[in-house]
Amino acid sequence: MKLRLPNRVIWIFLVILFVIAEVSAIYLSLHNYTQNKSAYIEKKSREFEISLQASLNHFERRSLNYYNDLVKDSGFAQLLQSANGVDAIQKETIRQQIIEKSANLYEQLKADGMPLFSFFFADNTNLVRLHELDIFDDNVSEVRPLIRTVNTKRIPQKGFETGCATAGYYFVYPLYAEGHYVGCVEFGVDFMAIRNDLMRIFPYEFVFLIDKESVLQSTPYVKLVHYNFSDLSEEFFYEKSAQEGLQQDTTGAIPLADIIEFNKVDKDLIEENINKRELFAHGEKLDNGRKYLALFVPLKSFTGSVTAFLIAYANDATLMDYQKDLVIILIIAVGALLVIFFLVLLAIRAFNLIRTNRDQLLESEEKLKELNIAKDKFFSIIAHDLRNPFHGLVGLSEVLMEDYDQMDSERVRRFHKLIFESSRQGYQLVLNLLEWTRVQTGRFQMKPEKISIARIISECTNVLVNQANLKRITLRAQVNSGLYAYSDFQMTATVLRNLLSNAIKFSSEGSEILVRATIVKGEVLIEVEDHGTGIEPNVLSQLFNIGVSHSSTGTAGETGTGLGLILAKEFVERNQGKIWAESKLGQGSIFSFTLPLYKL
Repeated sequence: MKLRLPNRVIWIFLVILFVIAEVSAIYLSLHNYTQNKSAYIEKKSREFEISLQASLNHFERRSLNYYNDLVKDSGFAQLLQSANGVDAIQKETIRQQIIEKSANLYEQLKADGMPLFSFFFADNTNLVRLHELDIFDDNVSEVRPLIRTVNTKRIPQKGFETGCATAGYYFVYPLYAEGHYVGCVEFGVDFMAIRNDLMRIFPYEFVFLIDKESVLQSTPYVKLVHYNFSDLSEEFFYEKSAQEGLQQDTTGAIPLADIIEFNKVDKDLIEENINKRELFAHGEKLDNGRKYLALFVPLKSFTGSVTAFLIAYANDATLMDYQKDLVIILIIAVGALLVIFFLVLLAIRAFNLIRTNRDQLLESEEKLKELNIAKDKFFSIIAHDLRNPFHGLVGLSEVLMEDYDQMDSERVRRFHKLIFESSRQGYQLVLNLLEWTRVQTGRFQMKPEKISIARIISECTNVLVNQANLKRITLRAQVNSGLYAYSDFQMTATVLRNLLSNAIKFSSEGSEILVRATIVKGEVLIEVEDHGTGIEPNVLSQLFNIGVSHSSTGTAGETGTGLGLILAKEFVERNQGKIWAESKLGQGSIFSFTLPLYKL
């Protein structure tokens, strides 16, 4: 029983089914990875949010205790009330009194990690800022919503803000003196203190990014030196004091060098996600083999805008493992698809080869027959045209040898000329045949290079100037000296010499042959124009056909075979060019060919 190959339609149907199955598997893998990644990020972010909230609650309780102690001592509120509306000298005296009175309290605040301590008037201007004594009564405080809100609603407020000179989390409380509202007091914890408190709960490294625009809006120009541009995004700053504190701290769970390297690995992707101001996570494997997860948690200000990012760097390979599992699944799926698809292609190809093999053999056989017929005709033409010059050469030599003594000098000179012409014609035919044979047998090595068109035209015309002078024909060239082509020099010279030789052969005495070279459509176009006999239309259409004889007589009785044109066509096409001819009977011909333009 003979085994029959499946129909091509069945194979295509099987391939489509397999592709659908593979695409479904890939989709499910991606979907599963996305879900696992989202669930893991949500879990980690929830942990960090709980930790952060616990830390902030811890600081809020401390600030409330300090506020209660401060309220019990009515001296602070009374000093704030007495400084409202007085002149600058009196206000400065009261400032110094508050500074002295707050000295012990401020030391306790710093020890508890809450170094940000300020007093504000009811009109939102600052009286004293213990952590920045040189910044007071500043206009930039007007943009701070926490201060404005407390002074308007007269109830405590809290939230992240960039501050006048220091970014952090602030707790603002109203102050009263003898029942009258006089302003507010602000307690704050900077990012370094929050980071240190968080590290008591989690063995991670915490870094803060601060929104650049918020800093520029709320910080005096002279204090911008307290900030550095972030290496992650141009839209965010690092606070210099916190950054320096991080560098000096050797107890961090993750080395600072690893954080710096982590930030560099895929900076563009991290920056793109940061600028979206949304929660995201990023995992990387460093050159030292360590795997880290960075969770970027946006921190919103009192107004709801994102003013900072808390970045939690964890020595965690979970996200990377998810990615590795996904890559393995995808590689297996794609590999299986490629293997099956390759096998199917091989089967289809084998089926097609079996079915079309006979047709290809028949087609090749027909082409081979046509080529053999054309070659037979060509060699017949060559043999016939080789016989002509040698027949003349032998006959003339024989007559000259037998009748030399009876010939006058003029007749001898004429016989010598005829012998020379027959010899030159035969020699040129043999040269062309030799070069054509070398090309057909692969013994002619092409060497494309930068060639000067002006130089090659000059050399070819110099070779043929004597032949032209015999018929008083002028050879003229129109070419730019800076025009270069990229082709084989010898091949190009052979083409041009054959075209010029033909032009001389079919030009009338005293006429002109023009060689032009220009750039047309990004190629070098070379044209040889004569004003000779022209070519009949039926001959013109078969000029470059190897199986058709083109032998014709020139204006001075010159003969040829047309092999030069066959050789010219072969050489031009091997140099990626085209050749053609235009002619009007009795008016002349233009032979044109193109070459690749040399480009720097």
